[in-house]
Amino acid sequence: MTQPSPLYALATAAAVLFYYGVVVRTLGEPLMRHAHHIIDSRSTIARSWSFAELDGVIRLVLAGGMQAAFLAILLLLIPMSLTEVLPPEHDVALLLLAAPLGLAEAALGTHVAYIGLRIAEHLLPGRTPTSIEGWTTVARGGWVRYYIKTATVAPKWLLLTATVVYVAGEEFVFRGVLLTVNGAFPTAVALGLSVVLFTVAQVFYTPGWRTAMFPVLGAIVVGLTHGTLFLAVPDVTPLIIAHAVMFLVTVM
Repeated sequence: MTQPSPLYALATAAAVLFYYGVVVRTLGEPLMRHAHHIIDSRSTIARSWSFAELDGVIRLVLAGGMQAAFLAILLLLIPMSLTEVLPPEHDVALLLLAAPLGLAEAALGTHVAYIGLRIAEHLLPGRTPTSIEGWTTVARGGWVRYYIKTATVAPKWLLLTATVVYVAGEEFVFRGVLLTVNGAFPTAVALGLSVVLFTVAQVFYTPGWRTAMFPVLGAIVVGLTHGTLFLAVPDVTPLIIAHAVMFLVTVM
């Protein structure tokens, strides 16, 4: 990439917010209805799955496809090469450490979430669940419920593929693209902007602050960790592996 400019960084940040905040809602729902219509009329799957199960699978697959399309558009508009975030040769040691990193992030995210729920219980007595089971029910609301539906009924290969595609898109967008174009800013500012945008993207489609709390805390853990690692070694591949492992362990 040529020397990054603040204009490219701010324009890219605006495009990310517009996509996750507006495009996903306005374009995603019509596409969902169209996909439902096609599958209902042409596939035997619709007769073996409930509407909610089918809806969860379609939403997860569609989310990954739309995010991949958005990333492709970004790469067309921004003067950067994929080799800047996806080098032709990878450090094998980093790839081997990716899965343990994901497990560690899942553990840390769970611990941070536990602290968060205890703080919420203290600050808002009577307005929050009073048991771990109650918080677990809340945490499985919002967009997470679509993933759980997919995990329940879809073949494992489809679940794994959809997971990797979606988290790969997030790593490319929020680490690869944003941290590359944010090179015009000081390192702390570039990292902070990436984490903030990644966190905000998690709450657009959650029904309330209780449901949003867990994705937000998880996004802060992943955003800070992966952003710091990418700035040290600009390769999204181990980050994709770690993110997928962390996501599967946490949600499942």
